[in-house]
Amino acid sequence: MYSNNDKKWFVENLKNKELVEKLKKISLVISDIDGCLTDGKAYYSSDTEIQKCFSIQDGYAMTKLNKTGMPYLGLISGRSDAAATKRAKKLGIPDDLYFQGVNRNKSETVRKIQEKLKITKENTLFFGDDFLDLETRDSVSIFASPSNGLFYVHSNSEIITPRAGGDGAFRLILDLLLYVQEKHFAQDFIENSIEK
Repeated sequence: MYSNNDKKWFVENLKNKELVEKLKKISLVISDIDGCLTDGKAYYSSDTEIQKCFSIQDGYAMTKLNKTGMPYLGLISGRSDAAATKRAKKLGIPDDLYFQGVNRNKSETVRKIQEKLKITKENTLFFGDDFLDLETRDSVSIFASPSNGLFYVHSNSEIITPRAGGDGAFRLILDLLLYVQEKHFAQDFIENSIEK
């Protein structure tokens, strides 16, 4: 459930006309995984398999993207683990838009995705929380981060969500983006809510 802070954040971002114009041009959204789609913690069971906690709210919006005319969603992780791979498959992320073990120069992977899809920097948003993600800043139009991002990552972000990674932060980014582009699956509900 969204809090009043979420609504205030949403409305404040809509007032930023420069940001809104940038959001209207986005056709590729790429996110880090650990700390952005999860809480950034790795849970180990006795057999040492990593377990992670993902937000159902994030996942719901991610599965709706293909039905909104926003066809491109990529994931780039510095780690390699079965939990993230299983989640990506469950969400229907194509293998050629899911990269793991990218523990340096994520911007190179962003550019590879852009070249493959024939999408420019102007049409790309990256969601990250740590220094390795920040390296993508010059390859994208909008760099966004969750509330748990490092302070110097926040200093270089156009958007900072009021929620932490794994707690619906990515959902807020997708909600804002799809609403601005008038493609949100709950467009009328959001409109009515922010007018109150």
